[in-house]
Amino acid sequence: MIESQRDHIRAGLHRVNGLLSWRGVPDNHPVRDHVHQFRDIIAELERSFGDASHEQIDALDAAHDCVSRSMPELLREQSEDELVAREAEILNALLETAKRHMRVWSELQTKIEGSRSKLTATRARGEER
Repeated sequence: MIESQRDHIRAGLHRVNGLLSWRGVPDNHPVRDHVHQFRDIIAELERSFGDASHEQIDALDAAHDCVSRSMPELLREQSEDELVAREAEILNALLETAKRHMRVWSELQTKIEGSRSKLTATRARGEER
């Protein structure tokens, strides 16, 4: 899907180049530069979303492993101290997962805001010309 969008952008750029040449505009570096900057920002966002998704899966896997390991022990425990220790272990794993999720979403938000700023700056430079 992403590759087809890139092909669509390239085809659109080719059409714009043809139109600009036909209209007598000798150089379309500003248009090409904007398209390249936009493409780079999109690629950066794709990587960021992929990294965030992998981190979310890793956090869930770690919590699942801890709960899977602790639950049978929790059911076997006879003493109150051991029962409380297993419950604390499970809660700690769940809290750690929530902390990782919040960190990932915060980092992703920062990256998205950075990309938005880059797009805004690119657009502002384009309007100055």
